Amino acid sequence: MIRKISYVMAMIILIAGLSGCSSNPKSENKKADLGVPADNELLAYFKAQYPDREPVQCAYEDITSDGSKDLIVIFENEKDKKQMCAVIAEENEKHQLTEPIPAPAENQKIQFKDIDEKDELEFIVSGSKNGSVGYAIYRIIDNRMINLFGEGMEDCCD
Repeated sequence: MIRKISYVMAMIILIAGLSGCSSNPKSENKKADLGVPADNELLAYFKAQYPDREPVQCAYEDITSDGSKDLIVIFENEKDKKQMCAVIAEENEKHQLTEPIPAPAENQKIQFKDIDEKDELEFIVSGSKNGSVGYAIYRIIDNRMINLFGEGMEDCCD
């Protein structure tokens, strides 16, 4: 009898544990993976412009100080190389893309920080490649991603 109760309790614990693993809808899991919802308008614009490029990390904030949120996208380019660009939100869905630049190969993280408390918002991109860690601080100027300061990016980018 005790063995049967133990078996039933083990099954209940197993089922409860498995149901917890799938309690989030797919769209929430996708958001956690990319950093923005899968139906983000600027992400859709990026995918339309680069249908053969797979986004791996995104961040969403008003980096141009125009009142509209913009999107930073780190994406798979080719042969496991990563690049990043910004999708600058414009009226009438005529968004602008910055030219892609190299991005960290692994453990990518994007943070926003108003470092100089002036116009455009700066963003920090960090990551690694084969154990080498790097970061850079960027700002969008004239629809270009400008590296203001960084360390080790040449070792962690593809």
